[in-house]
Amino acid sequence: MECAKCKNIIEKDSKFCPNCGEKIKAFEIKEDIGGKIIADMEKLLTILEAKKKEENEKKYPCPFCNRKISIQALKSKLNEEKQVPKKSSAQ
Repeated sequence: MECAKCKNIIEKDSKFCPNCGEKIKAFEIKEDIGGKIIADMEKLLTILEAKKKEENEKKYPCPFCNRKISIQALKSKLNEEKQVPKKSSAQ
């Protein structure tokens, strides 16, 4: 590989030219690509979190009272139903 500034021959993995100290551009390009990928991933995570929140806020018919309620409220209602002790018919 060759330094763009002084034309000195340098090793492939060099980040700087040992002759003139110039930063090698190949590493800047790799860093920019990595930064772009990270930014894209963060954007996708934000979108996924918004979709999840939107899905949790959707209203569905309650199987007990047929009112429209959110998934979170339905889960809570189902948990309450499981925790309420059933009356025994043996008494």
